[in-house]
Amino acid sequence: MKNVFFLTVIIIFSNCQHKPIIDSTLGASCKYEKSVPAINVDESFQIPWCVGGPLPTYIDRYQYLSPSISVNLDDIIAYTKIDFENIGLERWQLWTYDFCSNEHHFLTMNAVGHIDWNKNDWIVFTGFDNQIWKIRSSGTELTRLTNNGVNLYGTWNPDGTKIIYRNQVGSNVIQLIMDEQGNNLDTINEIQVALDFSWEVESKIYFIGNGIAQPVSNPGLWYLDLNTRQLHNIEYLETRDYNTSFLKIVPSKNKLFWSSYLKFGYTSSTSGIRNTLLEGYDNRHYGDFDISRDGKIGVINRIDRTNIDSCSIDNKNSLYLIDMETEEERKIILPE
Repeated sequence: MKNVFFLTVIIIFSNCQHKPIIDSTLGASCKYEKSVPAINVDESFQIPWCVGGPLPTYIDRYQYLSPSISVNLDDIIAYTKIDFENIGLERWQLWTYDFCSNEHHFLTMNAVGHIDWNKNDWIVFTGFDNQIWKIRSSGTELTRLTNNGVNLYGTWNPDGTKIIYRNQVGSNVIQLIMDEQGNNLDTINEIQVALDFSWEVESKIYFIGNGIAQPVSNPGLWYLDLNTRQLHNIEYLETRDYNTSFLKIVPSKNKLFWSSYLKFGYTSSTSGIRNTLLEGYDNRHYGDFDISRDGKIGVINRIDRTNIDSCSIDNKNSLYLIDMETEEERKIILPE
């Protein structure tokens, strides 16, 4: 287990201003001031057999997950905020947070997760109704893009004009591309099933899952060449990594970042060599994440877990910063 790395020099800004993405580092940004070092203490859970398994509980009223970094200013993020004092659609809320101004803004309800923010200032997300929606960062122009079945993993292409997503009606699963108005443009028959997409290169769609001729029991990391319609395997997932569920390619680094419950890391998109950056434990899991376009900073949903009793585990969903150079984790202190 890696130890937490602490920066040896802390730079205090008296007048925090937005930094261009190319200058962004964790130790020299507004993000450092709005975060605290992670506490990483491995704790094993000795949970006896319970009917239905251990019951997850949420003691804290607010939970935070599904971060997305603004493409234009990486000092601003969008995320899902869960408020357990509300019910239904009002529980699942979409917010933005500016590290430099410390301002946070409520955009809309009904935002369960898988948030993706494009360069044209449209934020796409999956709603509580299992449909894909888009909204401006100002909280205006809320638009429903899908209608039929369960629609997940909406992901923008690089110029923000198309979205790939997974559609399921009954047992039939297909992957589709639609335009920014919700009109379907293409059916991706080459993909059997996908668990997440990353579309940072116009001609290549990266995904977790299976090609059309591959057994569902043997998932992997792939990309589809849209020019040739050929699938290319980057790596097959080992059994212990089958729960890898989130993906982000950083083309400038040739790194395909991924997370599973107990690991966060990347696989080289050229060699297929895998590198684990963070390791979880029984009391520390990892979820959805985003990476700045220069590949220097990550924001990840971390679930810190506490064994309450023989059949109950408290889950605290928070957002953490990751410095990709030092592998340091810092917990973001979000306004409530």
